[in-house]
Amino acid sequence: MSNINFEAALKYIDLGSYDKAVEKLKLAIDEESSKDNDTRATEYHCVLGELYAQLGKEDEAREEFTQVIQFARSILSVQSLRLISTPLRVSFLLSLQQTLSLQIVPEMSRLFPSPYRTRASSAGR
Repeated sequence: MSNINFEAALKYIDLGSYDKAVEKLKLAIDEESSKDNDTRATEYHCVLGELYAQLGKEDEAREEFTQVIQFARSILSVQSLRLISTPLRVSFLLSLQQTLSLQIVPEMSRLFPSPYRTRASSAGR
């Protein structure tokens, strides 16, 4: 089932309304978290982190990706590692790699491309 706030966020990204997209992504994360849908909330954290990165908000992006990494580590499955695999995410995760010891991320990027890469990477600075 699709989250209406997430879908709205993607539309706002397409329109270049990034502040509204951030707002809708946060609402989508809160909604999924309140339903104990941690996998979906983590997926939305990825998109929000990618958007922050595209906007040059490195600290905010790092915070979102750190939450994704924590979730992925908590269940250690290929499905959750897929969430952190786009090249943009990899670039931020590589900056965290030394601290977080994530040496598998580049290979995961090659094996599991993100379904959100096209939409979210269209956000300009």
